[in-house]
Order: sequence, then C-alpha cells, then structure tokens
Amino acid sequence: MLLAGSCAWAQVQRADNASRTAATVQRVDAATATADEGLSFESQSEVDTDLGEQLPVSMARGGLGAYLVADTGLFYTSNPTLANGGGRGDMYFLARGGAGIHPNLVDGLYLDAHVTQEVFQYAQFSSLNFTRFNAGGGLDYVFQDLGQLTLSVRYEYERYLDGGNLDEFYVNNAVNVLVTKQFLISDTQAIQVGWQGSWSVYAQPTSATRNSYDFWLGWRWRIIEPVEIQTYYVVTLFHYPDDDNRVDLTQNVGGSLNYYFTKWAKISASANFGGNASTESFYNYTVVNLGGTLGFDFRF
Repeated sequence: MLLAGSCAWAQVQRADNASRTAATVQRVDAATATADEGLSFESQSEVDTDLGEQLPVSMARGGLGAYLVADTGLFYTSNPTLANGGGRGDMYFLARGGAGIHPNLVDGLYLDAHVTQEVFQYAQFSSLNFTRFNAGGGLDYVFQDLGQLTLSVRYEYERYLDGGNLDEFYVNNAVNVLVTKQFLISDTQAIQVGWQGSWSVYAQPTSATRNSYDFWLGWRWRIIEPVEIQTYYVVTLFHYPDDDNRVDLTQNVGGSLNYYFTKWAKISASANFGGNASTESFYNYTVVNLGGTLGFDFRF
C-alpha cells in the first residue's frame, strides 16, 4: 500500500513538472507574439506562432488560413526537476512541430483547429524525457472598434508520454479563455498584453488537476532589418483543487534576440528566469533557462 502510494505521488509530481516545463514555453511564446500589421519589417512572418496555441489573430481573409510550423533548440536549465533545493543543472533538446487552420468565418470571427507534437530530451536526467501531444480548437473574435482586441475560446487536449517506453503518465482536457491586445508604439515597436484562464475539466491522474490564470506583458523592438529584441513578463496563478487547494504563484521574466533569414525562418537566443512560491513551501523553486532555437513558419 505504501509503495503504491509512493508511485502515485511520483506520477503526479512528474505530470506537474513536465506540464509546467511545456507550459513555460507556450506562455513565453504568447507573451512575445504580436500581429505584424502596422510594423515595418518586411522579413517578418505575418504573425508569430505558438504552434496553434495562444495565438494573436491574423487579419488575412479568405482560404483556410492553413499553416505548418516547426522549431528545434538546445537549452541549459539550472533546475530540470523544479526542485525546492535547486538541484543540478542539465542540457535539454526541444523539438516541436504543428499544423492548423485559421479561416475567417464572418467579419471578425475566426475558426481555429490545430495539432502539435513536442519532444523534450535531457542530456543527464534521461528519466525526465517526455513527449507531448496537443490537439485543440475553438473560436477567435476580433473587436475592430476596440483596436483589434481579441477574445479566444479553446478546448485543448494534452497527452504526455514517457520519452523511453512511451508509457502515458498524464492526460489533461481543458477549456481556455484568452484575451489579448496589441499596442503599437512606433513603426518598429509594439507591446502586447494578455490574460488567459485555463480550467481543467478532466485530468488523469486526477491529483494533478489544476486550473491556471495567466497575465503577461511583452515588448518587441525591431532594431534593424532583420534583427529584433523581445522581452516579456509572465505571472501565473495555479490552483490545485485535488491537492488540499494548493495555490502557486509563478513568475517568469526574460528576453530573446532574433535574426530572421526570411519571412518563414529565424534563429533565436534566449534567457529566462522563473520563480515559484507555493502555499506548500515544498514546491517553492527558482530556475534559469538559457538556449537557442531555429524556427520555421509556413503559411498558405
């Protein structure tokens, strides 16, 4: 009985750590993504991509708005297990690929459907290796009279598998509501603010069920073509209803330097600092991530 309980607890911890690692990548993408309308940078793609998730809405009309996206990168993390004591650093490899459609249904209303596959491989902590599959869809509405403020509703399915034996260790189904707004400072600078609420409707193991609430602020400056700088701040409140109503407050701050080869290919160097404060001090941690990525974004 004790062994079974220990194994169940370990699975919950792994589910939480893996999903937080993947979610950090998604939140950073969302905080730095801004629609390109009004910005003078010919080499930039129409909109930065988050592999179908948490995307600002493209203003293009007609067709399916189909896209294929992929990126790969190598990172150093100071705390791969997100442990209270900091742990030992490690390198990890990330590869992501996705596809989706984003057609304009009527004025201001867009349909979204997407799939994503991610692979995380660690150099030393191979027991942390995992893959993540995501499929989802929903609607986006752009309020033109409010400066293109965008309201999005999504249903997201996630499945996490062990990187070695491909055993499933976490599944989550969630409803997400997202609000984003971009502010143009000049023809080379823009700020995005956003809020997202994510409510888990079914998770396995159930003890890993959590709801989250994000707020972010992102800034982009296109220094010279084709170089830009991005910075961001993201704060997230996590609530674990099946874990004694545990509440965590996570903050991430960072930035990246990006070079665009073409409108569909870029290379980036990034740095990120994250800290978590929990009502259960065991889950407090800090982490630093450094790395670089090569990304591709094809739109049809």
